[in-house]
Amino acid sequence: MSRKRLAVLGMPLLAIGALITAAAVQPDPASRVAIDQAKAKAWVVTQRANLPKSLAAYGPLSKIYKKAVLAELSISEQRNLWREHLETFLTPAEKQSPMQQEMVKALGAPLTAPQLGLIRAAVDSLNRIFDSSLTLPQRRAVASVFCDSAKVLFTKAQAGMIFGNIGLHDTAYDRQIGGVTRQPTMILAGLGTDLVAAVRTLAVKVHLLTPTTPRGTCLCNYNSLCDCGTDSCASTGGCNGSDSGCGCFGIWACNANCLLG
Repeated sequence: MSRKRLAVLGMPLLAIGALITAAAVQPDPASRVAIDQAKAKAWVVTQRANLPKSLAAYGPLSKIYKKAVLAELSISEQRNLWREHLETFLTPAEKQSPMQQEMVKALGAPLTAPQLGLIRAAVDSLNRIFDSSLTLPQRRAVASVFCDSAKVLFTKAQAGMIFGNIGLHDTAYDRQIGGVTRQPTMILAGLGTDLVAAVRTLAVKVHLLTPTTPRGTCLCNYNSLCDCGTDSCASTGGCNGSDSGCGCFGIWACNANCLLG
């Protein structure tokens, strides 16, 4: 048998070996998030008297730390943060801070008049959405008007960046805990789509790879706006998150995981 033919026949074995190696070295994303959540909660305890309450201080935090901080802020402090955040998208570029400019740029396209109108209306309704005299279901009912409209007027990623997150969208953290499905994609690049498909099928059958790998633990709400970037938010079971802190305006339960793909 020629050396060239041996090399061709050996490619699937090399690809499978690459998958095995990648699966072995990648940390379980759910475990990674659980560790980070514990660190964030511990940090909040030590910083309780000096928690970030302005967009400039809160906006750059990672997704995990944002949720830990938000859980400790009063309803009026949460409202003020959301006001600063939303008004970013209504502020002329020359008056925006570098972080605010980055937030606007991340949307990928200039906002249209209907989109800007929805943001203005949301700002005007923040006192109701964060009214301490209302029950949580009542506040959600007020917020749903804007959440549902955002799903129509914006892309999924844009709606999450504007109405599901305060400050910078934490794409860096998303990449860090992306699970085992992205690394093999890079390893298998150039091997051919048929070979890649065959190797992936085999890897799934022997439990080296799953079609969708949970990226986090209780980081989103599948009934509200998705705050998972370009990925999906879905219930995969075993998620017992907080009663609020996720979804549109952060007032829905954290009941689902961000999934790859």
